[in-house]
Amino acid sequence: MIKLIPDTRKGKMVWWPLFYSVLFLISVILIVSTVFWMKNTQMASEKTINSLGEFYLKEIVERNTHNIELVLEKKKKQMENALTVLNQDCLKNEENIRQYIDMVKQINGLDMFALVDKDTMIYTADSTFSGLYKLGFMSEKITEPQIHIVKTYKTKAMFIIAMPVEYDASANIPIVSCFAGINIEKVLSVEQLQAADNRTYCRIFSKEGENLLNIQGEYPNEKNLFDIWKEVADFTSGYSLERVKKEWNSSKDGYVVYKLKNGENTYVYYKPILGLDLVVTALMRESNINEVVEAGTRKMLHSSTIYLVNVIIALLTLFSIIVIVMLNARKSQLEN
Repeated sequence: MIKLIPDTRKGKMVWWPLFYSVLFLISVILIVSTVFWMKNTQMASEKTINSLGEFYLKEIVERNTHNIELVLEKKKKQMENALTVLNQDCLKNEENIRQYIDMVKQINGLDMFALVDKDTMIYTADSTFSGLYKLGFMSEKITEPQIHIVKTYKTKAMFIIAMPVEYDASANIPIVSCFAGINIEKVLSVEQLQAADNRTYCRIFSKEGENLLNIQGEYPNEKNLFDIWKEVADFTSGYSLERVKKEWNSSKDGYVVYKLKNGENTYVYYKPILGLDLVVTALMRESNINEVVEAGTRKMLHSSTIYLVNVIIALLTLFSIIVIVMLNARKSQLEN
């Protein structure tokens, strides 16, 4: 209990001990609340890692998916423009066809361009062959633009854009369709595939989990992603390999978190491209996300620490002034 000290000289009570105690209590509340806020900031930062990982990876995947769609749409328009200059002179003989094909490849930066006649013979810049046994999509008549993914012996996979050609029965070599090939690795730049200073791995897989890029990354290229996950991934609550497979097959984008054997979380966002056997993914380790989160957290905690120190200094200064004033007042009373 705080007792008021009587002033025998003037018959009054000295209230400064009560005032001093209340001021001290206020300072304790300020300090405790500041420390509590700092701890809550740290806890909130830890809880946001998962949400931040999903948001960050989703942005990367959607940007890369959009870039792929833009490239494919651009190539489709280039092919349409190329067909406007295809005439009977170009189809006079195989030599003229090859000159036309080589010109289209060079102008439009295509890895492959071919014309297909009514007997499904394929004409390229350097050869002629039947497409039925090599290209499955050639087994049906092409009546509208189509996009396929075809594996070749030189590259992991290619985008194939096929479209019909207006049939001219009077041409020496009547052409019914054409198709262009673009290596998948050339669609996205190295910067897009290996983002954020090697912290994020962006890859393209088939819906069966096969890596379509011949680029070294988080996992061996030759191994199926689903097989790798069976070996190393411990999926956290709410996530599972079966769920991922189901969403990939139904062309549904999603997010998955799993632990490695060392206990570290790994975050993956994926987005299938509608109409294609293709899934764009982005992967990031928890330690990399922590670097981003902790950078912001350290800044906040640093500001909080400075604030707390300033509060303590201000309170100590205030206490010192009050003590000096009270001592001077008491001294004056005694002298009087």
